[in-house]
Amino acid sequence: MAFYPVAALAAIHYLDRTAGRAFDLFQPALGGSETEAACLRYELTTLPARETWIVGATGLAFFSLVMLIGSPLRLGMGSGIFYWTGVTFAGMGFVTTFELLYHTLRQLRLVSRIHDSAENLDLFHLSPLYSFSALTARTGLVFVLILCFDLVVNPETLRNLALVGLNVAILLLAVACFVLPLQGMQRRIAAEKRRLEWDVNQHIKAMVQHLYGRVEGLDVHDADPVNKTITSLLATRELIAKIPTWPWRSETSTVFFSALTLPVVVFLIQMFLKTLMGF
Repeated sequence: MAFYPVAALAAIHYLDRTAGRAFDLFQPALGGSETEAACLRYELTTLPARETWIVGATGLAFFSLVMLIGSPLRLGMGSGIFYWTGVTFAGMGFVTTFELLYHTLRQLRLVSRIHDSAENLDLFHLSPLYSFSALTARTGLVFVLILCFDLVVNPETLRNLALVGLNVAILLLAVACFVLPLQGMQRRIAAEKRRLEWDVNQHIKAMVQHLYGRVEGLDVHDADPVNKTITSLLATRELIAKIPTWPWRSETSTVFFSALTLPVVVFLIQMFLKTLMGF
């Protein structure tokens, strides 16, 4: 129980630092004034006090409800120092977990908003556009690692269908944290890519029509330069076609989706050890 309050607070701190670095890398694509950027960065990396208190109180109320309807802490652990220590850490765990969920939802919604407000999308300089994928991937990985810890210390969760469903939901949440905040940027990159392709196609069309006019007029003295220009435009179109539309590096997605197999690996190791030990 002592793990969850520490893990949740550490995750919030870590993700805020990651968000700050990602914002600094993204800022060239953002546009606007330095003051607006500073305010947006502060909003991205700082939880509002009032909402944070409300969410914490909600987590504590939920924990109280769990205790009232039959928590093992209430039913069978006595009333000594170990009991109250367990209750304290469990309550803190609920409060900080609610804060982590609120922090995740708020921060990733801000990422979507920042992507929508970007003014300078340069598909030939993709590093700024990829910057927030580090944040969304690490946010998803936080939930995967918490799930793995829970499976290690409490393998009984795999025998409870409700908890199995919850674990699957956490994995889906991890994927959603990685992918959903980046969808807006993906659509904008795809739209900009279509614009670039349309533009180069118009130039190709113009050069081809120019060449046709020269051929019909039996004036082909500049046919070779025109042909080279068309070849260059075709190469440009091919280059544009290869620009990926999802705003993440291939290694980022590879690491993230590989990490989704960690809970399965933990489960298989547990099953192997149980078979090896004969129980």
